[in-house]
Amino acid sequence: MRRIHNLAALGLAAVMAAAGTVPAMAGSPEFAYTEEKWASLRDNVLEYEEIPDLVHEYNPTVLNNQSTYEQNRQGDQARSSGDIAASYRQSAENLYDQIAALDPDSPTYDSMAVSLEQQAKALEAQAASAETGNFGLQQQNKQAEAAIVASAKTYMITYHQNLLNLELYQKNLELLKEQYSAAQRRAEIGMATQMDVLSAQSNIETMEMNILNTEKEIRTAKQNLCLATGWDYNANPEIRPLPQVDFNEIAAIDLEADKEAAVANNYTLSINRAQYNSTTVPKTKETLEETIANNESQIRSSVTSNYQALIQARSDYQQAQAELELQQRKTDTAALQLSIGQLSQLEYQAEEYALENCKTTVQLKEMALLQSLETYRDSVNGLAAAS
Repeated sequence: MRRIHNLAALGLAAVMAAAGTVPAMAGSPEFAYTEEKWASLRDNVLEYEEIPDLVHEYNPTVLNNQSTYEQNRQGDQARSSGDIAASYRQSAENLYDQIAALDPDSPTYDSMAVSLEQQAKALEAQAASAETGNFGLQQQNKQAEAAIVASAKTYMITYHQNLLNLELYQKNLELLKEQYSAAQRRAEIGMATQMDVLSAQSNIETMEMNILNTEKEIRTAKQNLCLATGWDYNANPEIRPLPQVDFNEIAAIDLEADKEAAVANNYTLSINRAQYNSTTVPKTKETLEETIANNESQIRSSVTSNYQALIQARSDYQQAQAELELQQRKTDTAALQLSIGQLSQLEYQAEEYALENCKTTVQLKEMALLQSLETYRDSVNGLAAAS
């Protein structure tokens, strides 16, 4: 398998070698998985269920974050988190002292004061981060990894959605070409105007442009998916179908319980709570109290919004199914009318296309429902918007 992570993995290997552990082209040692699991991760097949493990083992950003975490952890062993934070805060205070000592009448006062204040605030932010120690960096890395997994799943869903759209557009193009030919024939015998012919031709051109745009979107989604899961951007793994939505899972959701789980799991909130527990600066503690309260409120609101979007997506899917059943009856009737000469072949083809469109819409709505379900799961598991 050709993977983009090779250089990143080698860089991580150099760091890990000092500790005596060298990963085999991945972020984890060989004993982390069974031989069968490693073989599955290293084959040229990309399965939806493997995305979290592929991102963890092969995503360059995840590997780099882990390498940075290990370096920082080793470099900070001689100093406590409190000492590091105190150093940052003292530097910030020194900058504020410099601002106070500036001459307000100086022509450069405003620019100097703004520049020094920005530097001081940056140091205060570093102090707050340092107060969480390695826990804060570790949580940030976990949050980044979870976000990459979520993005990779979205890329795979988008890829399959666009494949469906492309197939439908190509079928539509065939129908439009036949309608264009029919318009030309009618125009030749005076039963259609030249405007009708031009309109039919314009429809073909529009559909051809839709096809080109969709093909581009397919390539982009595939490239992004490959990069996120460790392949080269131009690799060609076999991308397997999406899993079916578990409707029982949706029906069993306990929104109130999930909102509290989301608060407990949220990465941003956990970092702010760690900062609150670590800091001894009264003003910082007061600010963090307000931030944490806002975080908790926003997290619950975010989970509620994602749940409502999920229920709407389920309703949209059910509506698409109902429309498919109706169109199936219409197409069956059209087939009967065609057989007894009450409908032209072209009119019947239009009904067939409408049926294919309904079938595709059902599949697209199920994919959209899967995306909504993943978004809801992610919000409960730590990625709910906290601010």
